[in-house]
Amino acid sequence: MEYRVTCGCGRAVAVSERAAGSRAACPCGRTVDVPSLRELRRLAGAADTVNPVLVIEQLAAAGELPPGRGCARCGRDDAATAHVTATCERSWTKKRDGPWWLTPALPWFARLFVRMAEEAAPAERFGRDVSLRLPVRLCPACRAEVRTRDDVADVLREVPIYARLLDRYPDAALSLPAAEGKTDA
Repeated sequence: MEYRVTCGCGRAVAVSERAAGSRAACPCGRTVDVPSLRELRRLAGAADTVNPVLVIEQLAAAGELPPGRGCARCGRDDAATAHVTATCERSWTKKRDGPWWLTPALPWFARLFVRMAEEAAPAERFGRDVSLRLPVRLCPACRAEVRTRDDVADVLREVPIYARLLDRYPDAALSLPAAEGKTDA
């Protein structure tokens, strides 16, 4: 994609994504500093492509979550912090198959060795586990009303960074432990 960077002379200099973080020559003879790719995209009005998982992890490490002081649903001041577990991705493994095509032609004792070789073969792991603990503020009244996965998703969507997470992982498994002194059926 092509972006435009303004020179001190007022001209717009066309730059590519590869020029991000470098300098570009203007026809007037000056050099123009080209911002980072993220900044170029922001200036062009493109959506932020940073994975919300990374943003949430950084905010949590800095102690900046949960945002706000009141309940995420109603804004009341008597909100306590509840923790939603969001499982966005799960890794999976696939065992490598042995010489299955040989098995029918072998006597039973040779099949046993083929089976043992298949079981000893290392499994390949795909994907990664992405599970986050998302703090959110809820007052006692709203906390009592949050029962289903959709209710939890609605609460999370009240926090912009959590909404971005759910946009990226719409099928994330969400769980909110039952409120203290109360058990869900």
